Amino acid sequence: MVPKTNQEEGMILLLALIAMVGGILIIGPLMTYISTNLYSLQKGTAAIKENYAADSGVEHAIWRIKYDGLLLDFETPFNYVYPSVNDLPIGVTITKLFYGASALCGDNLSPNPNNRAEVTRTVDPTTAPPGVPTVFNYSIIFKNIGTSSLHFEEIGYELPSGFTYVVGSAGGFTTDAPTINNTIFTWDFSPPLPKIDNGEQFTQTFQATGILDNGNYCGFCDGAWVIFTPDDVGCVMANGGERYNIRAEAGSIYIQSAIGISEGDVVVLSWDIK
Repeated sequence: MVPKTNQEEGMILLLALIAMVGGILIIGPLMTYISTNLYSLQKGTAAIKENYAADSGVEHAIWRIKYDGLLLDFETPFNYVYPSVNDLPIGVTITKLFYGASALCGDNLSPNPNNRAEVTRTVDPTTAPPGVPTVFNYSIIFKNIGTSSLHFEEIGYELPSGFTYVVGSAGGFTTDAPTINNTIFTWDFSPPLPKIDNGEQFTQTFQATGILDNGNYCGFCDGAWVIFTPDDVGCVMANGGERYNIRAEAGSIYIQSAIGISEGDVVVLSWDIK
């Protein structure tokens, strides 16, 4: 007969072996789980740092445009590296977008005070039922604000995407039909070019049909221009504001953003993280 003490010692040893085997079976998957979660946490932390750094790059680009006097040529990417954020250098690309005109347009005044012009545009209505085709009335207003007479060779407009010019709607300075290329259309003049005297103002009107997705007319998606002579006046443009594309890369993440600036106010038009 086996003594009771030996039986208890045998049971304890058996239980200890079972516990060890159970521990081995549990600890292996547990360590794998912990390791996987630590890796995911580290990866997630790195992604957050990259996201924050890229976001800082876009914000810095906006600051440079709005406050730092950054002057850019239209449609010419400007690249620079923003100093390290979260130990990550940030590659930034800014592109100033230009719509429509066949020549380089701007809203800066000619250095010659005798040869100056300004161009503005109006749109009515500025709101409409979302998703409903609506007829919009447009005016291109241009004025000679210098002291010398000017000539002009082109009046142009670029409509928002999806809008169409209403045939036969031209009025004001000319009722002739414009040359149409998708959403861009122009009235072109041959010599002898029409003249606009100092203090004189002309208006070109037309209509277009379009749909507003959210019920509000966009402020940064169209533009009007007039190309004047002499060349120191050149192409003068009017639109709802300046528009820029900004891309900021940090590590494996980049942010692609479109912004509009009008009268000092910044509007974020899109913000994509990839």
